[in-house]
Amino acid sequence: MHNNLSGPQSLLDLRFVSDPQVCGARVVFVHSTPLQKKYVSNLYLWQEGQLLQLTHGEDQNTSPRFSPDGQKLAFISNRSGSSQVHLLDLQGGEARKLTALEAAPWGLQWTPDGKALSFMASLKKADHETVFVTSSASYQFNAEGLLPEQPDQLHLFHLLTGEQEILTSTTVDIHDYQWLPDGSGVAYISAPTAQDLASACLCVYRQPLKRQPEQVMTATSDFSQLSIQPDGSGFVVLRKDQSWHDGHLYHYHWDGACKRLDEGFDYPAGNYVTGDALYGVYNTRAQWLDARTLLAIYTLGGSSGLFQVKLSGEVTPVLHHHARVMAGFHVSQGKVAFIEECATELPEVYLWEDGVVTPVSQQGSLLVDWPILEPISLRVGNVEGWLLKPEQAGPLPVVLSIHGGPHMAYGHAFMHEFQMLAQQGYAVLYCNPRGSVGYGQSHSGAIQGRWGTIDAEDILSFLEGALAQFQELDPERMAVVGGSYGGYMVNWLTAHTHRFRRAITDRCVSNLVSFAGTSDIGFYFGQHEIGANPYTGDPAVLWDRSPIKYVSQVKTPTLVVHSEQDLRCALEQGQQWYHALKTLGIETRFVRFPEENHELSRSGRPDRRMVRLQEYLNWLSPL
Repeated sequence: MHNNLSGPQSLLDLRFVSDPQVCGARVVFVHSTPLQKKYVSNLYLWQEGQLLQLTHGEDQNTSPRFSPDGQKLAFISNRSGSSQVHLLDLQGGEARKLTALEAAPWGLQWTPDGKALSFMASLKKADHETVFVTSSASYQFNAEGLLPEQPDQLHLFHLLTGEQEILTSTTVDIHDYQWLPDGSGVAYISAPTAQDLASACLCVYRQPLKRQPEQVMTATSDFSQLSIQPDGSGFVVLRKDQSWHDGHLYHYHWDGACKRLDEGFDYPAGNYVTGDALYGVYNTRAQWLDARTLLAIYTLGGSSGLFQVKLSGEVTPVLHHHARVMAGFHVSQGKVAFIEECATELPEVYLWEDGVVTPVSQQGSLLVDWPILEPISLRVGNVEGWLLKPEQAGPLPVVLSIHGGPHMAYGHAFMHEFQMLAQQGYAVLYCNPRGSVGYGQSHSGAIQGRWGTIDAEDILSFLEGALAQFQELDPERMAVVGGSYGGYMVNWLTAHTHRFRRAITDRCVSNLVSFAGTSDIGFYFGQHEIGANPYTGDPAVLWDRSPIKYVSQVKTPTLVVHSEQDLRCALEQGQQWYHALKTLGIETRFVRFPEENHELSRSGRPDRRMVRLQEYLNWLSPL
């Protein structure tokens, strides 16, 4: 029944576009190709209907940034053997390397006058061979590893002289920064203390050049995506007061006075629809059209799109389709470049000007020659979901997939993994139970303190509703799979029902008590999500919500997949579940990936991503 029409190797057929930047009628973006053991990223320029490749070779060329006059392009490349800032004259010639940094730069920007470049970088390269010593609660982060004791600082490179200076001397990490429109200084997001930072209590600072920074707001919430008004009179940030709160746009004056701009618009700002055809940087920061109007991405159900937000509070759609997902965008002088995808189309770069949307990256000419299947939308009660069904007749084995987060969403993004499973003969079901975003705060916040209760009910009721609606689905041949929070839910469901013949728990959470001390976010996440901390409260609250408490009830053969460098859901979470199943005599298999982190399924090394998919197929084959 299964064939190799689009097996794991089909991952190499994909191409990934990211980080579009617009300047007039021109768009530059990053184009990435997966090879067996790495990704190759090059810069492409679209102008006058032509697509030109600006960089070549098998390096990582990223973060393209037009100069204010549009004549030059700054970018970051590792072509010299390490990541450095480069400059390319768009009138012709070779790119030249500007920096000789010990550590990789990030956050590349031009100063408003175009005379200098700024970027964030550590003052020295991390030494992983020395003894690590810290006194910080937040000392590690997924995909970054152990964090340096001294945070990255803001650097300034003067193009005329070649001089480089350091603008900041913070003792707490800077998460985001922007230049003040008049070039007199910068504003950035950080925190008063490392403990504030660890507790996700951040704030905005304004720092004039050659002067000390000024804290302009109280550190009370998780602030991100700073966007300064073009006239410099204030700024907008994305604010989340708790991890289970939807993020919304708040406008601040420099004296700290603020108001929520999207009051009454009960959808989260940003794109939270998960997919696995995105590799690179996708900017969802709200951006200014003029001094009183922003463009921002919002997630609605399983879709996301671009909305206009006025300082007066009106929110209106600009580029939003109920069955498409906008992954990122950039605005400059009224022009908009954006990346959009849908369930049957890979992410593509588009340019919007004068009311016309033009495809830029020509993704339609890719190597994909296997049939792309269209999901069927369905709703069971208040739960929206989808069925991706093979073309052959039933009865069909069923794979129920559960997304992570938990405050993310499935929807209309391209899912290579689902397409591959369907091509192999599996009917894939996926949905957005309570806890998912895009359906209002009451939906996304409903599981706060209630993991494993109403969310499990929603998932199982959706499954039963789909089985009743589609007779070709075989209720006797079903598997449940999920990653991160989805892995938590796989563990929880298999400990509370014997409905499934196979299970795959990927980068899972199994024990919320030990998660608190091993995850990079665990020391505050459990308090936010479950309402308990094992060190200052009653650990029984977390234990009662932990699948490992109920593992003796599991009967389902389970594949455990985990990455050794996962710092979000630490390896020990998968180890506990695996050893519990082995002790209980349950059929199980443990797949551990070296050198990979929590993002294996989305941005891990291509050969390892393909091994993961093959392990999935092998485990599901008894269905």
